[in-house]
Amino acid sequence: MDTRLNYQDIIKKVLMEHADYRASLPDSYDSQVLFDDQRGHY
Repeated sequence: MDTRLNYQDIIKKVLMEHADYRASLPDSYDSQVLFDDQRGHY
């Protein structure tokens, strides 16, 4: 597997886990996780 693709998967997993954690808190915090794989923006 391409190392770059592996790093992208790791970054996505970490960001999604963080977003899920934040969504579970009762502080009315709303977030969205956006991925732009073509440009490498997360």
